[in-house]
Amino acid sequence: MTTRNTREKRARLQRDFIPNFEIRSLLVIATFAMGAVAAHAQSGAAPFPANGQQPPVAMTAVTDTASARTVAQNGASRSQLEAAFNRADRNRDGKLSRAEAEHFPLLVERFDLIDGNHDAFLSRDEFALKTRFAAQCSTALVVREQHGRDESSFAAPPPAAVVFAESTQDVADAVKLASQHNVPVIPFGVGTSLEGHLLAVQGGISIDVSRMNQVLHINAEDLTVTVQPGVTRKQLNEAIKSTGLFFPIDPGADATLGGMSATRASGTNAVRYGTMRENVLALEVVTASGEVIRTGTRAKKSSAGYDLTRLMVGSEGTLGVITEVTVRLYPLPEAISAAVCFFPSIEAAVRTTIEVIQLGVPIARVELIDHNTVRMVNAHSKLTLREEPMLLMEFHGLRADFAPGRLPAGVGGRGRCQRPALLSGRPCR
Repeated sequence: MTTRNTREKRARLQRDFIPNFEIRSLLVIATFAMGAVAAHAQSGAAPFPANGQQPPVAMTAVTDTASARTVAQNGASRSQLEAAFNRADRNRDGKLSRAEAEHFPLLVERFDLIDGNHDAFLSRDEFALKTRFAAQCSTALVVREQHGRDESSFAAPPPAAVVFAESTQDVADAVKLASQHNVPVIPFGVGTSLEGHLLAVQGGISIDVSRMNQVLHINAEDLTVTVQPGVTRKQLNEAIKSTGLFFPIDPGADATLGGMSATRASGTNAVRYGTMRENVLALEVVTASGEVIRTGTRAKKSSAGYDLTRLMVGSEGTLGVITEVTVRLYPLPEAISAAVCFFPSIEAAVRTTIEVIQLGVPIARVELIDHNTVRMVNAHSKLTLREEPMLLMEFHGLRADFAPGRLPAGVGGRGRCQRPALLSGRPCR
């Protein structure tokens, strides 16, 4: 009797409900569901859905429709929404129109929220990102344009979407989804690049890691610190200033440590402290498949295994997305002095730089400017600098290192050297 009643109810439901995808009566649906479960149990089969299996299509449609209001209030699971998308995508083209979605309450309730482009059309990758990240994913044009340009002069279309990652798991999930849908991924820090690293030349999604901005571990005893990739250079130095240490790599802009590692940033301090290549000890990286790996250690001496840290530093986002960085720290110098020196020729300026380094003078920065550049600086900034080859130098060391007579006199031949007026106003030796 139960089986016969169930068949009759199923036939009535298929006649009234399935062709139109509408609910005629919650009572009928609830009765049908209970009868189907009872009949299945009497057959001696395993309870369904078993692990790894999907319930029958008709039953799934009923379940999705009947619970639409509850799900709208409590939030649908990712699997429920993806299943609804797959069934609504009748053309199997990975694209969903509003007309296709209107028969599925799970999708109708969210179409306007997910449809960031407001074109009544959803692609599968956009739907997947919005389903997983919700408010952390934006397809607003102004946000995409902000993440589609840097400080370079190059122009390119903006990315299709921007994901604001807040954890390593967020980055891994975004990369996995992008991999599944064959969509390019572009890591984004604060957008200070000058070389076009951030441009979506082949489309794709931008993963903004600026919200991952925590200093995780300060290890003053072994002169290291571990940070998330969104921590900027100035933020790091502010966090560790009480330890008497500082992070010296200065590319000019207040860039993030993740971006500096990915681009192997250097800056003017490279003369004394090296570049990011020498100062990154360990990394946490999400690979292109979404796998999270760790490279390197805090140990000063280690030769075991492949040096994957050096492989990732400077890879510019092509091998993975950096989600954690461990870098070296240095003691704050007791004294800092600067000098501006003019030379009769480029050769004399270069020879002076070589001899200063060879003599062990504690030089930290040095920049060479030729006479044409000096002329342009004068015109732009209304200065009166001598239009000759120039060296801008900065020295870090002990106060005794800068005492009169300590720096070698006559280094490089005929250079004329002076300290800036802001420092002392006296000629340097």
